[in-house]
Amino acid sequence: MPTDTFFRLPEEKRARILEGAWSEFTAVPYAEASINRIVQTSRIPRGSFYQYFEDKNDLFLTLIDEIRDQFLDLFHDTLERSGGDLFAMPLALLDAMVAPSGCITPAFSRAFALLSLNVNMDVQQLFFERAAGELCPQKLLEHIDPTLLRTQEDGFVDDVFTLLVGALACAIARTLKKPESFALERERMRGRIEIIKNGSAAVPEGGHRK
Repeated sequence: MPTDTFFRLPEEKRARILEGAWSEFTAVPYAEASINRIVQTSRIPRGSFYQYFEDKNDLFLTLIDEIRDQFLDLFHDTLERSGGDLFAMPLALLDAMVAPSGCITPAFSRAFALLSLNVNMDVQQLFFERAAGELCPQKLLEHIDPTLLRTQEDGFVDDVFTLLVGALACAIARTLKKPESFALERERMRGRIEIIKNGSAAVPEGGHRK
């Protein structure tokens, strides 16, 4: 986490340092990222860097937290606009992050560039660990319409959310590999959401699943 000294800097200087970090971490993988290049791009002395951040990893985690905050803002806005419909969330997030052309939207291009350069670090897991406090079942229930779920038990809410995020991640990953397939992947994700929402077992006579 940045030091108090960093947060006391003028806004323009803070933004310049973070822009320098984004420029570096979206150009090369973490292992190849250079503090020297970051301070040169940011136009600050190397010694000042360590007044603001503990090390390279500290700065990298600061960018992960920016991605987390951007995602959570969109996530909460999506739920608010859908009336708390958790099942509407993946499709709305997909449309916000991926353009009809199959390209990542400008608002999320840097985030995806950073993630794609560091797949061996399991950055996605790191992201969810740092977002866990806001995505735990208790927090989710503050933003969703509980009447749309069969039960509000923590384990059930967490499982439904995990399945929905998995459907979203699958659609994004396949679209990134083949952008022209976006429309198809979007419809396939819609189908997966319906399976999650309604189940996949046949309904026997009498209308009750076993």
